[in-house]
Amino acid sequence: VLISLGAKGSIFITKDEIFISGVPKGKLISSNGSGDSMIGGFIYGLNKELQLDKCYELGIASGSATAFSKGLATFETMENLLKEIKINKI
Repeated sequence: VLISLGAKGSIFITKDEIFISGVPKGKLISSNGSGDSMIGGFIYGLNKELQLDKCYELGIASGSATAFSKGLATFETMENLLKEIKINKI
């Protein structure tokens, strides 16, 4: 289960683990499409056969990149945000 909490971050729950994260720093331009972008980034990670926590990081970066952009995020914007993503296992 992947749950967006908007400006408060997100939660990712697997069968065995729970992860939580805030959002990277950036200026909100529009949240339209951010949730869809988050899912898209997560699925991109699954397609690349990455570990689930890495898929979650890609989802956060993708959703945030869209929120900080006019229209949808670019791959480059998403990649630049990855270094700011900090997830915590709870």
